[in-house]
Amino acid sequence: MGAFDAGSGLNAAGLRVAFIAIILAVALGWLGWVLVRTTKLTTKGRLSESVLFMSVFQALAVVAILAALIFVM
Repeated sequence: MGAFDAGSGLNAAGLRVAFIAIILAVALGWLGWVLVRTTKLTTKGRLSESVLFMSVFQALAVVAILAALIFVM
């Protein structure tokens, strides 16, 4: 059951899409971290804003991975 069954659609194109989506997710997470660090959102009293900002990027990363998995299945 799942992505590793015979004939489930796990082919070269699906693997390529999943690989691109994972790279995109990592890039989004890295971009969020860089933006938080460079905009100095982690200064006193503003930690909650940086956590919210990072959670938005992490949510985008999770959506990208889930979309890739659904596409591959």
